Amino acid sequence: MVTHSSNLLKCLGSLAELDALERGIVRLCGFLFLVRADRGLRRVELDLELALVLLPEVLALIVLGSFLLGGGGPRPSSRCGAVLEPQQVVPALQPRTDKWLVTSAVTTENIRAAGYENQQKLDAAINAVLTKAGFDAASSTRFFAQVNSTIGILPNDRYPEEGVAGMVKQPEATRNKNCTFYAVQVLTADSHGHNAGDVVVTPLTVTKEGISLTLCTEAVVAIAWKVNE
Repeated sequence: MVTHSSNLLKCLGSLAELDALERGIVRLCGFLFLVRADRGLRRVELDLELALVLLPEVLALIVLGSFLLGGGGPRPSSRCGAVLEPQQVVPALQPRTDKWLVTSAVTTENIRAAGYENQQKLDAAINAVLTKAGFDAASSTRFFAQVNSTIGILPNDRYPEEGVAGMVKQPEATRNKNCTFYAVQVLTADSHGHNAGDVVVTPLTVTKEGISLTLCTEAVVAIAWKVNE
């Protein structure tokens, strides 16, 4: 087995077209292969022999690895002398989003995505938060809200940490009235430290165009109002 391994190492060492580092890598791979394949009584002897033969290459690889992992900066290529710059990981660009949110009626699928068994239990959770804030649940509108983007409807895993701001039309019952508005959203996925199904109080801004609010995920949104006297 020792004679066979010596012949293999001579063959690997005769690859003159490879530079020193590449020869070291090839010979180290041969060493690992032989150690893996050898199941006989001479394994210890084989290990010692090849370890001694390959010791310079192993040390060179350790030093080189420490240099590269330590951010040693640009290094010249061993073949053409060109300077190789470290590559940077460029994060995926966030899709561009539309100004207006996509709104639709709340469906059974939306309710289940939010973690509720039925419409009654979802309404009860929303009503409790509205009532606590001093708003009448009867003076509210509810809808399912999504974000449209350059990749289509934005999936929950593409919402940024700060959420996505969008506009919705002012409820018809509040047109030409001086109202105070209040909004909550029921999440359909874990986000921003909340869990799917949580009723999250959502700050809003009223403009001449409508109401601006920020979605954390696709969500069931409720907007309540009080007419100011």
